Amino acid sequence: RVGAARPGLSDAVAESLSALGLPVQIPPEMSRAEIVRAMRMDKKKNAQAIRFALPAEIGRVELVDITDLESVLE
Repeated sequence: RVGAARPGLSDAVAESLSALGLPVQIPPEMSRAEIVRAMRMDKKKNAQAIRFALPAEIGRVELVDITDLESVLE
């Protein structure tokens, strides 16, 4: 897994998003290839990597450049 979030942060964020009626899981019918394709089209990418804003704690993110998109899906 990619990230630096403190323990429990992902659960707290998921609960908050769910309470707002927002999705917190990838739809099961969406293939890995579709997910990778969508990430490659993201505006935060450069030639070699996609930049992810990963929550480190509430109110603070860390910017991480990822080149191996398959590793994000593990």
